[in-house]
Amino acid sequence: MIILSGQLRNQMECLYCHEMSTTYNPLQTLPLPIPEQQGDIPLQLEDCIDEFLREEILEDEEAW
Repeated sequence: MIILSGQLRNQMECLYCHEMSTTYNPLQTLPLPIPEQQGDIPLQLEDCIDEFLREEILEDEEAW
C-alpha cells in the first residue's frame, strides 16, 4: 500500500487586473478525473493527470 501526502497548489489569476491568488491545501489522495475516450483507445494514467492539471477559466457565478 502506498500512502501519498503532500500539498496541492491552486493558483487563480484575475483576467482583468492579473492579480494572483495562491492557496495550498493538504492532500492524502489525488482525485484524478477519468477523461472520455474516443473509440477503443486505452486510457493511460498520464491522460488522467493531464485532465487533473488542465487550466480552468471560471465564468459567471464561479468567477473570482
